[in-house]
Amino acid sequence: MEIIHGKEFCIDKPVAVTIGKYEAIHKGHQILIQHTEKYKEKGLYPVVFTFDVHPNVRFDDEAVKLIYNNTEKENILSEHNIEYLIEYPFDDTIINMSPREFFEEILVNKLNAKAVIVGEEFRFGNKRSGDVSTLKSLGEEHNVIIDVVEKQCVEEHKISSSEIREVILKGNMEFATKLLGRPYSITGEVVHGKKLGRTIGMPTINIVPDSLKIIPPRGVYTSKIKIDDKIYGGVSNIGVKPTVDGTGLLGLETYIFDFNADVYGKTVTVELLHFQREEKRFADIEILREQMNKDKEEAYGVLNNE
Repeated sequence: MEIIHGKEFCIDKPVAVTIGKYEAIHKGHQILIQHTEKYKEKGLYPVVFTFDVHPNVRFDDEAVKLIYNNTEKENILSEHNIEYLIEYPFDDTIINMSPREFFEEILVNKLNAKAVIVGEEFRFGNKRSGDVSTLKSLGEEHNVIIDVVEKQCVEEHKISSSEIREVILKGNMEFATKLLGRPYSITGEVVHGKKLGRTIGMPTINIVPDSLKIIPPRGVYTSKIKIDDKIYGGVSNIGVKPTVDGTGLLGLETYIFDFNADVYGKTVTVELLHFQREEKRFADIEILREQMNKDKEEAYGVLNNE
């Protein structure tokens, strides 16, 4: 998959493009991508068109917390059969484009789109003035196929990024997995911690989540950890290590089962599968050791029942 940043590009191959914020790449997004990939059989190159920043960041006073940042999105999308990922600058130029200008200048002239795949609630152009009807009219005018996919549901819940944010904030990781089509995850570089885990025979890895990401409640989670294309089970804690001093940056600390390699400086992905308990402070190291052993046993149980 080739990733294109910025505006200075022009694709000369005929493409099928799906358009959206693609912040979560949830089950609904995956259906759109699958529709887009099918056009490869018709000689069209599948493309995902999204933006370099979440549009709400430009319009809301309070910055929206992201389910996945750009790097995480790129990693997830690389698992699909996409030829190009366009991360277009969400600046004043594109914000002020009319639906026709967006269609003609970007979809037709820059992308060489022969098919456009969107959800039924798709809006585009200045002040979201264009809808699916507008898109179909422009498609007919320019001989571009418009493929509209109906909204997807899970357990009578319409799948949306806002719904997924609420579920993550409640710590309901099982339902988040159903909506996303994969466990919610945090990717980051392993950094040095206070090495408290080593003193009790449970060495851990530490990553600091992106400050723009939405983070589940502080506490302990059953987790899976991806390192160098291998997957391990583990137990993770989101918090500020209150046992030590109750201060510091919010971090993600993970004990990995049957693993003792040095991974400092490596980028790892931690999937959060199940919320086990709230974060708490312990009176001493021995009580912490006892609780961590209980946490490990619960995590083993969850992983064995998957």
